[in-house]
Amino acid sequence: VEAQPPVTSKADSLQVGWSKVNITPPVGTPLAGYGKRKGLRYSTVHDSVWVRTFAFDNGQTEVIFVVLDMLIAPMTVAAALEKEYAAMGLSPGQVYLSATHTHSSFGGWGRKLVGRLMAGRYSKQLVQQTTAHIVQSIQLARQNKRPSRLGYGIAYAPQLVRNRLTGAVLAVADA
Repeated sequence: VEAQPPVTSKADSLQVGWSKVNITPPVGTPLAGYGKRKGLRYSTVHDSVWVRTFAFDNGQTEVIFVVLDMLIAPMTVAAALEKEYAAMGLSPGQVYLSATHTHSSFGGWGRKLVGRLMAGRYSKQLVQQTTAHIVQSIQLARQNKRPSRLGYGIAYAPQLVRNRLTGAVLAVADA
């Protein structure tokens, strides 16, 4: 995968749109992850799987951020999406794919041996369905753009940081 340079501009107005589309595949789809999952098929849904998309547009440049509730942003899905960009008036350099890296989401997207080992048997239909949902999410985010401003804040909450192995609260020295 080629590294993308940051998109920059000097325009002074910003439009931002957001969308959330359910991408939960049908029961019986393989799980992705490690350990006991190894592509085993799931039988019930505890939490749905989503794609969340943000569209940023300053009047000169538009950038799309796509976040998948998946182990990774699969190469097969990324390749299928690249074929859709032109029809949406986008180039691959405008779209950033990411994943939450959950080990409790669906697989079925890996064609090669390692992909099949961690994500189960490949399903072209599942890749096409996931791609279609992401395209829908991009379209909705673009349609929902509104005037916006960017800002940031800082929150100090060390009591919320725990060691996942021991459960101990992270000890942070006062600054």
